Amino acid sequence: MVTVDLAHGYNREVFAVSRWATDKWSKGCNDLIKCQKAHLLTSAAELIYLLDWEIETEAQKKNSAETAVHRLG
Repeated sequence: MVTVDLAHGYNREVFAVSRWATDKWSKGCNDLIKCQKAHLLTSAAELIYLLDWEIETEAQKKNSAETAVHRLG
């Protein structure tokens, strides 16, 4: 919780993955989500979206490589 408070104080993103709302082992994650100190994550796609990451597909990687080769050639 100290780490979460420090991250929150520095405006850093905090994420939590909870099992069930009533599960005693998920109490810490649920409390963070309830207090709006963490984002609830339900998939890896949500993490990618929230962090504004761009994930290249294999086709995009191939096209980028081909474009680079054509520029050099």
